[in-house]
Amino acid sequence: MIDEQIKSGNKTYTVIRLLAEEGRPNANVYLCQDEAGQKFVAKHFYGTSPSAVVGLSVHNHYGRRRDGSQTVFNEIQKCHSYDFIVKHIERLHFKGKWLIILEYIDGEMLGDFIRKTLKTDIELVKRCIKNLAETLSQWHNNGFAHGDPHLNNAMVQPNNNHSVKLIDYSQIHHDDFQYCREYDCFASNKNRRITEDLENDFNGKIGEGFRYELLCMDEELGLDTMLTTSFDIQYKNSHQV
Repeated sequence: MIDEQIKSGNKTYTVIRLLAEEGRPNANVYLCQDEAGQKFVAKHFYGTSPSAVVGLSVHNHYGRRRDGSQTVFNEIQKCHSYDFIVKHIERLHFKGKWLIILEYIDGEMLGDFIRKTLKTDIELVKRCIKNLAETLSQWHNNGFAHGDPHLNNAMVQPNNNHSVKLIDYSQIHHDDFQYCREYDCFASNKNRRITEDLENDFNGKIGEGFRYELLCMDEELGLDTMLTTSFDIQYKNSHQV
């Protein structure tokens, strides 16, 4: 798709480069820009008809590839008043497959950022971990669950005070979403929305949890509990019970 032009009713997007490695489970992710030079993300789905319930089962209550479906895309668009939600711009049919155009987040994956920065600026790493905890608590305080919680789905924004934004909403949940009500994603147990985003021991098909991955990184890098302690303090202070 590199250098190809994707035309919609209002814009023409030129694909610049691949953002995520080839062969992702359900979609490739590209950087693109419009005629004015504004950057966007294009998420190009393999399947011809992404669905809100692909892969839904007792072992995977979220389903997968949700954001490619028209139903879920529309639900996410309704949430743009929340500044922690990545804006979903358009859903397009391109060469027999569906893709979605998203707000571009200029930053670096949190896991990579931690490893790169740890030796030079521990305090900055701690601040980014606290920013992750604050962002995740915003999600939970407003009834959202990310659903695919791992550090590659959290972006540090150095040009925005090192704030952290969650990305890749292929398994996003909210109690008001039509498909979440219809399929009762959490089997009426709302606490699972929080616990699975933090430390997920229920379903190996989705991320293992933001806090759990920080704990693993603490152990791997010999940090005692520095990362998880920074996270826990901020999450506890920010989360509304």
